[in-house]
Amino acid sequence: QIPFKHLSESTQRIALPAFCREVDHLDRIGRWHLLVTRYSCLLMGSLAVPLVVLADPLIPLVFGSQWSPAVQLIRVLAPMMFLLPLLYAWNVHSATAKLDLLVAFMAVRLGVTLLAIGWAAPLGLIAAAVTLVAVTAISSGVHLVLVRHRLKLGWTQLLGAVTMPATVCLASGSAMLGMHSVTALLMPGHGMAGHRAMHLDAAH
Repeated sequence: QIPFKHLSESTQRIALPAFCREVDHLDRIGRWHLLVTRYSCLLMGSLAVPLVVLADPLIPLVFGSQWSPAVQLIRVLAPMMFLLPLLYAWNVHSATAKLDLLVAFMAVRLGVTLLAIGWAAPLGLIAAAVTLVAVTAISSGVHLVLVRHRLKLGWTQLLGAVTMPATVCLASGSAMLGMHSVTALLMPGHGMAGHRAMHLDAAH
């Protein structure tokens, strides 16, 4: 979440005063917000894809073999990076004087998240992580609907802002996975299994 935090702080300094000046022109705010959302998702997705596809061997390579058990958890949680920009529209709510709506949404989201994770936790850490991602995805969809209603956006505009970065991320992830599979097939010692064995040997 740290890269997105820095990204959102940077865009906020520019977007909030711009949105406030155009508060009587919701169509302009809508276009700008969709543009920010599109490229934020693209940037965060480009960070998430390598974590999903290359968590093993990246995690053991960077942090050490003792972190190998975290690989599966990282793969499950990484897609949340793509969802974060869809949950962020503070500038829109603030500029249009609708912070009460944002506060209510955040309160409901927090309550549902805690209840869902509490239900899934006895099933294990991975189950809790999957539940967290699922709740975040649903919350992202609800928040998109709220923003759409506030800015009078069309469904085509809204889906277009998400579809483009999602398509790019899926394509790059597929290409990355294909290259990794070919590398593992041609050079077994350099694939995921090879890296895992190397780290296990080092640990022993």
